[in-house]
Amino acid sequence: MNSVITAVGVFSASLFVAALLKILAPSGSCEKVIRLVVSIFVLICIVTCFKSVADEINISKIEAPVKNDSQFDESVLKLTGDYLAEYVNKLLLAENINAERVEVSVIRDENDVINITDISIYLNKSLAAYKSKAEEIITSSLSISPNVKVKE
Repeated sequence: MNSVITAVGVFSASLFVAALLKILAPSGSCEKVIRLVVSIFVLICIVTCFKSVADEINISKIEAPVKNDSQFDESVLKLTGDYLAEYVNKLLLAENINAERVEVSVIRDENDVINITDISIYLNKSLAAYKSKAEEIITSSLSISPNVKVKE
């Protein structure tokens, strides 16, 4: 809104200066040159005014409410945990271990680094013999010991 008020003020002042120059300018051969210079000056003022108003309108359209950090963190952490759970599942499937469910818990530290806090793998009773194999696969791939639980 400030740029609109400024644009109107600049435009009014430029018209006042143009009218003053036209009154004070001598008539004759230089009258056409003065009209040309005044016209160009007024056109530049008009274009500048419209540009400043258009810039303010574009800036106000661009500004959008930003999510606070906690909402962003939670969504990023959830998505990261989901991707890691999918990766763990793929590692196990590559060894023919079909986990019933995989959960990965992650946190963000003060340096914005995402750390894995816990990996829980739930196996069916029929896959109980693969418990140590699953632990070995995940520990060797991700350097973290998972909690492998056998559902009864």
